[in-house]
Amino acid sequence: MDINKKIRWSAIMGIGLVATCVFFLALRPLSEILGYPLGLVVLELALCVLFATFLGHIWGYVYLGNKLNSRFLKVSAQTLMVVFLLYGILVIYDTFMLSQRLDTSFMNALIWLSLMLYIIPAIAFSIAVIRLYKIFGVVAIVSAFLILIPLFVWNTWLLALISISISSTYLLFKASA
Repeated sequence: MDINKKIRWSAIMGIGLVATCVFFLALRPLSEILGYPLGLVVLELALCVLFATFLGHIWGYVYLGNKLNSRFLKVSAQTLMVVFLLYGILVIYDTFMLSQRLDTSFMNALIWLSLMLYIIPAIAFSIAVIRLYKIFGVVAIVSAFLILIPLFVWNTWLLALISISISSTYLLFKASA
């Protein structure tokens, strides 16, 4: 499979990311309506889909780094993916522990530690994407904020994150052409 098709598949993962973010708008009321066991399953599955689509979408930036010979973009995206995977696993496990009414203070400390580790590759990734301004214009600047999705997924900033995801998806579709 050539590199343009790989970038296009990552852009399609971006569409899935947008759909998952839209689903998260209704997730809290839905999980309360469904009750304990079913609501937890829906929440855990939604988190898994969110993290998988985010990782698949970021993988497109690794391919884009290969295509544009940008080692900085490639390495920052790969590092971001590794730290994000750690963060995602911790959040999913913490959500399960909360549903069982177990003490989550240690898990919360690990999540905060993973977020602190997330900051450096996230800033590097944003700088690498902003450097694509000459090729993609304003879309590159808006897409640089894609890294905020894991930080604000539970908050009301979700609508802004959806538009950033759309912008990033457009950037990858444009790069695959």
